[in-house]
Amino acid sequence: CLFSSLPEGPHFVETLRCSPHVCKDKSLSVLLSFFERLKGGGTGGGTSICLKTLDLSKCDLDDIADVMFLLLPRSVEHLDLSGNRLRTPSMTVLSSVLALDRLPHLLSFDLSDNPLGPSGLRALSRGLSSPTQVLHLQSLKLARTKVREEGVETLAEALKARKTTSLQTLDLAENEMRPAGLKHLSSAVNTEAVPQLRVLILKNNLLTYVAFEERNWCSAAELLSTSSLKDLEELDLSGNLLFDREIGGEGTG
Repeated sequence: CLFSSLPEGPHFVETLRCSPHVCKDKSLSVLLSFFERLKGGGTGGGTSICLKTLDLSKCDLDDIADVMFLLLPRSVEHLDLSGNRLRTPSMTVLSSVLALDRLPHLLSFDLSDNPLGPSGLRALSRGLSSPTQVLHLQSLKLARTKVREEGVETLAEALKARKTTSLQTLDLAENEMRPAGLKHLSSAVNTEAVPQLRVLILKNNLLTYVAFEERNWCSAAELLSTSSLKDLEELDLSGNLLFDREIGGEGTG
């Protein structure tokens, strides 16, 4: 097959993009065997292929994610798992992979468009906060993962562990964070948990919405007034109705 015929060498294959068809039936077993080959250092004791970018987006991994995560090559730097219906059990396995430093070179990680929910992000956060070595992660994308304010709270606590201080991009768009979730995130920011952050995406998160006709601008004001984001270049707060009245004005608390 194509995977087994690839020659070995440190720079021969650096990027692998898969489709849903590759992750099903007989093709799946071939793909997993390929990962085993990489993890084992290649056939015949040769130098393994140095896979750096792995795109498994929209591959319907929910039923096979646990096995695949345990076989991820250590060389991976950019991992895209978006749109795979991943939930808490998969995040628990992935968390252990991170905690045991099995992805020591990971720079960017995309989990957008997976129904993680608060419990899924709680499981992932354990892996982000507990590795023995500091993670080199620079980009974490969690847009549209249904984590809500409870999930953001666990993420904020994980960031405070300061294992991800190299983070430059954080995408939490469309997660219904509300003021309570933003308060937790602001708390992490103010403890210098993400001192190198350059891009923060928080669009469509109901950041001032508490209940019907009840709004709270305090968390937004806290984030906007922080002095702990000195390197920030992009802050996306669109779709949150923040500026229909003045932040810090009468009645905002």
